[in-house]
Amino acid sequence: MVNEQGSGTILSIGLILMLSLGFLISLTKAELLSSQVRIQQLVDQIALDASHAQRGIISGFPCELANQVAKANLAKIELCEVTENTVRLELHAEHVGIVLRARALAGF
Repeated sequence: MVNEQGSGTILSIGLILMLSLGFLISLTKAELLSSQVRIQQLVDQIALDASHAQRGIISGFPCELANQVAKANLAKIELCEVTENTVRLELHAEHVGIVLRARALAGF
């Protein structure tokens, strides 16, 4: 007969490790989702600011203003398109080595 003493301990340790790994994965996913929401809010605000600059409500040029605000928030503008009535922006930022992207359109 084989001695099975200690097998419960090994099983418990394995279960604890699996639960810990699941918790870490869900925590990381929640953090990435939170960062994506923050990036989307950022690009929305930048697009509104650029739209206000286009209309003369605030000083500056729309795309230059967008680049300054994005850089201050550790993001980079990929596209800044200004038409007669709208400003369209796309930006990206890195978080934990993952690139997060967001878009916004603002105008009157």
